[in-house]
Amino acid sequence: NGKYRLTLVSESIAPWENDIQSHDATATEYAVINTTAGHLNDSIAASHKDLTKVKRMKVTGTINARDFRIMCDSMPNLTALNLKDVRIKGVYRYMFGGSWCLEDKAEDDVLPGFCFKYKKTLTSIVLPDVLKRINPRAFDGAGLTGSLNIPEGVVEIGDNAFVDNDFTGVLTLPSTLKKIGSDAFNSAGFKCPLNLPDGIEEIGSGCFWDCRNLYGKLILPSHLKKLGSGAFRGCTGLKGDLVIPKSLTVIPSGAFKACGLGGRLQLHGDITTIEGSAFSANGFIGELELPKSLTVLEGYNFQENDFSGSFKIPKGLLSISSFAFSNCAFTGEAEIPDGVTCIHGWAFSNSENLQKIILPSSLELIDVGAFYNCKSLRVIECKSTVPPVVNESAFNEVPLEDLTVIVPKSALNDYKSSESWSGFKHIIAK
Repeated sequence: NGKYRLTLVSESIAPWENDIQSHDATATEYAVINTTAGHLNDSIAASHKDLTKVKRMKVTGTINARDFRIMCDSMPNLTALNLKDVRIKGVYRYMFGGSWCLEDKAEDDVLPGFCFKYKKTLTSIVLPDVLKRINPRAFDGAGLTGSLNIPEGVVEIGDNAFVDNDFTGVLTLPSTLKKIGSDAFNSAGFKCPLNLPDGIEEIGSGCFWDCRNLYGKLILPSHLKKLGSGAFRGCTGLKGDLVIPKSLTVIPSGAFKACGLGGRLQLHGDITTIEGSAFSANGFIGELELPKSLTVLEGYNFQENDFSGSFKIPKGLLSISSFAFSNCAFTGEAEIPDGVTCIHGWAFSNSENLQKIILPSSLELIDVGAFYNCKSLRVIECKSTVPPVVNESAFNEVPLEDLTVIVPKSALNDYKSSESWSGFKHIIAK
């Protein structure tokens, strides 16, 4: 009611900030240190603190790589660090412990690489508001838990930046982000939807590998140009449709393997390469429409999905790789385009609902187990006038007595007399 006024007169009383990650709204000791770059050690001493005993600290002013070295190597009890109001000064090299330490780039407002590598005591970090980039392995093997907020203005998160930490909360990425390096969040335990800013252009290999607690729909950035192998592999909590953006023309190996998405897969027509196991073990449903520009389709790509209906393979392919379409639920027919010379081992194995296959005139070899256990297969139409070589196990567990092989009229006798096709009882001319 105005009768009393409280005035703080001692600098030993730290400002009470809204820094939940630093003091969690509890009245614990929280050291606030104002310093200049390269002098954090002196500033802590001037505030009458023992740096070996400080647990929770907020730093203001400016710091550089040497100060990060102090925090990492000389503060064994540091558990919570607030750098919200800090400016980072870049240096080419600095003296620490009597030795020169080298920095790869002297840039301001960049978190140095390896700055908290293996800092297991550090469980909480508030990053600077003015930050441009997080260099590789900055928090590799640290002890960070809970949530992580990457501030606006950050354009790049380096390789292995947060690998092997114990996050269990929310990951917040800035709208300014352009690149996330390889293994940046590998095996992180974040429990939240994965909201990728639309401006991201590159996601590195293994970036979110085995982040099983991420959930919701995976929406890839519309400007994504480069995706690394295994980028989302094992993110089993993600569900729904997957739309590949127009800007991405190469799908790397294992990029979406074993995510269990379960929705529909939408591939645009300009994709040229799909590397091995890119979409395997996802339970995708609906028809599979392969890109018209596809020239490279490696093995295991669509294994263990629930695609249905007929589908056509684009004309640019020269072979059907091993296990490419195994364990799928295709119904209807599969047409192999002219130009394909080989159907490799187990390519369509266990596609139990496939009813008809159309083989091109260019085909030379049907390899081991290529159509193993295709129990519903009833028609094979061969366009080649020269009977392709068929591995003796290519059609194992297929009811050959119920299967009709349709061949060119001029090649009917050649098929009937061919050792490769001797097991087929119903060979007729078209």
